[in-house]
Amino acid sequence: MNETHEKSEEKTQENNWKYCPRCGAELPPIDDIKYCTRCGLDIAYLKKYNKVPSDSISKVDIKKDERPKLTEDEIFTKKEGRIWDNPASIFIPLGAFGAMELAVSIIILPLIFFIPMNQLLNDILNSTVFLIVFSLFEYIFILIPFLYVGLFLERPTIGNRLAILGLTTKRKTGLETIQEILLGVIFAIIALILVNLISLFLEFIMSFFFNLESIFGTQTPTSETDLYIASSNIIEIVLLVIIMIVVIGPSEEVAFRGFMQKGLSRTLGRNLGLIITALIFTGIHLISIAVIALESAIGAIVAFILLFFPYFVISLLLGYLFIWRNENLIAPTITHGIYNSLTVLMGFLVFNYSLFTFGIFSLITFGIFFISIALYFILNYIKQQNQGVVEI
Repeated sequence: MNETHEKSEEKTQENNWKYCPRCGAELPPIDDIKYCTRCGLDIAYLKKYNKVPSDSISKVDIKKDERPKLTEDEIFTKKEGRIWDNPASIFIPLGAFGAMELAVSIIILPLIFFIPMNQLLNDILNSTVFLIVFSLFEYIFILIPFLYVGLFLERPTIGNRLAILGLTTKRKTGLETIQEILLGVIFAIIALILVNLISLFLEFIMSFFFNLESIFGTQTPTSETDLYIASSNIIEIVLLVIIMIVVIGPSEEVAFRGFMQKGLSRTLGRNLGLIITALIFTGIHLISIAVIALESAIGAIVAFILLFFPYFVISLLLGYLFIWRNENLIAPTITHGIYNSLTVLMGFLVFNYSLFTFGIFSLITFGIFFISIALYFILNYIKQQNQGVVEI
């Protein structure tokens, strides 16, 4: 008790209070701070008169324009406490999704008017080139949170904005960055195996209750890009793989893990923040089921069951990886991008090549998996020798 009291009364020179005398919270190192960020004590009054103000003076609301802003150091060290509120955590990413859909609609509407031939329009919309162009709009998932988080930073530079969203290599050595990338590759392959096992299990179970072939034809709705992959050439597949790694992975991870999950976890707790984010992430990817529902309610229900659990599981995996890596997005971003890329490559091989070719692809994938694990622990050993500490 004495230590707490002494700590709460501690001051620096020139009447510059370091701790709040009411609640004991450490005050941000800001010269013109007006209120305690925890209890709302009038710090300006405290500094001026060198005494704690009465309740009538100190009971004030911290206005939005006086919200505490994170220093560059706090971006990396402050892992608890509210940053942005829950509505913003949810609706900023959803707003970005809406803006993305609006931007694509603005492009599609002129096509509908100027290309009256239904077949030609259908071919354009179902082409891989259109999917690639459409995917570029996913950068809106980064842009809107990127602009918003500047409100919570003392120095809203590009680097600091990306850092608070987790998309940064600051304060990581070269070895640590490579380790994060290797973890991303490892978990991408784990996710690929896990999701495919879940999908096969669900199809097996559902086949006892429904005739899947009569509902969906020869292909069950295991991937929203199957239609594009089946008709793609090698160049288009290569471009699609690049898009998955440099656009889809970073964009969706910034919006859902770096912004939504981070914001919700700071107020609702890690587990609840993780689950809510996973549910919303899954829901966003299941919107296309509405098209199936127009033709068949049963088909929509079956598609929902077949798609919900794989998407939910990979979202949980990405969320746990984000938590484990101390809210850094390098590993989750690589996992997301590589997982999508492997899914595209796997689908392309299944549709266009023999089982033997697919087997070679599987062997190469497992080879990369074990090599990545070995390299990760080799780098960890090197870091251990340099620091004298074992980290996993």
